[in-house]
Amino acid sequence: MVDRNGKIAVLGASTLEGTRVREALEAARVPAAKVDLFGFADGDVLVSEYAGEARMIQEPDPVVVAGHEVLLVCERGDSTRRVAEQLRADQLVIDLVGGLPEKLGARLLNPRNEVDDAAGFYAVPHPLALVLSDLLSPVDRGPGVEQCVAVIVRPAVDYGEAGVEELRQQTVRLLNFVELPVDTFGRQLAFNIVPESGLSCGIPGFEQEIARQVGVLLGWDRERLTLRFLAAPLFYGHAVELHIRTPNGTGLDEMRRALAENGLEPGEERGPLVSTPMEVADERTIRLGELTADGLGGFWLWAVAGGSNSRAAEFAVRLAQSAVS
Repeated sequence: MVDRNGKIAVLGASTLEGTRVREALEAARVPAAKVDLFGFADGDVLVSEYAGEARMIQEPDPVVVAGHEVLLVCERGDSTRRVAEQLRADQLVIDLVGGLPEKLGARLLNPRNEVDDAAGFYAVPHPLALVLSDLLSPVDRGPGVEQCVAVIVRPAVDYGEAGVEELRQQTVRLLNFVELPVDTFGRQLAFNIVPESGLSCGIPGFEQEIARQVGVLLGWDRERLTLRFLAAPLFYGHAVELHIRTPNGTGLDEMRRALAENGLEPGEERGPLVSTPMEVADERTIRLGELTADGLGGFWLWAVAGGSNSRAAEFAVRLAQSAVS
């Protein structure tokens, strides 16, 4: 049995997702004595901080990690899977990155629902699945979603700190006519647009997995969403273009009302007034741009989202807090 000690382990604390989790734990005022940081350092000593205190990121001993009441998984790979072999069903294990083996059967969490059990294996939806479900949920509850096609523009931060730094270096070096670094993306991203499948850091099947997660979050009994990701030379902020078809003839005003009831008010912007990722990069919000009829019975919806990547960490920390409180 796991000791109900109220302690939280962060596995992969030095990763980008681990950093977001640490920041969310600090913001939630979880005491430092209740948080242990673990990571895979390959023999190096990793030093981080928590609540203003210097903290060493420990190499994870699977038995020690398994003794925590809550485990937040922020890193994928063989080392994480070795730790997973020691985990027990009476722990609360929350996977933010798809690092747990499939055999553990982690259940996808829905932020709109209460979690009955304070133990078990759970997976947090990807932040982009949360954004898409927020956009589609009011339409699904109102006119309904027969089919949706989504194109999502992803910034460099989606590919970690290495992605942000490589885009910065590519931009500077291009302007100085110097050879470009391509260790992360595998090609030039600066002043370019690249589909997910064209990146060396792209994850096979990732688009299909996000579509699956959205379907689970919305309770769909069949596939209704298909999507494509495009990597763009942005550092932060996402853009989403949705094409939505409803089951019956739905007017533009009905679509506007459905979105407005969920606090999403489509704008009337045109030209230079249309919202872009740059305007929301420092915010934690979803902002709708224009909603237009396509002339064929469907609708186009433009939206931008800021702070999307922090949502999964904040949700996981709220759940962890409720389990140990």
